[in-house]
Amino acid sequence: NNPNGHASVYCTFTPGGIFNTITGTLRYDQDNNGCDLSDEVQPYMKVKISNGTEEAYTMTDASGQYHFYTPEGNYTITPELEHPAYFTIF
Repeated sequence: NNPNGHASVYCTFTPGGIFNTITGTLRYDQDNNGCDLSDEVQPYMKVKISNGTEEAYTMTDASGQYHFYTPEGNYTITPELEHPAYFTIF
């Protein structure tokens, strides 16, 4: 019932030790003219990160931004849409 509470595997949102930060902004290119800063941000959307073996998820914040803290490696980031057949993700 605490509106300021957060759930995380860490005591803070920034982990200790050596890590990389992957951040981005999820946008919707409604006019299909290429994604740019004028496209609408997508708040509170589920985003998946995968290295081909392991997966993790986060949600975008109110400004459409997401953050992942990762070890070194190659990752694929994909929005998890409720109706993926309706959209093209690139």
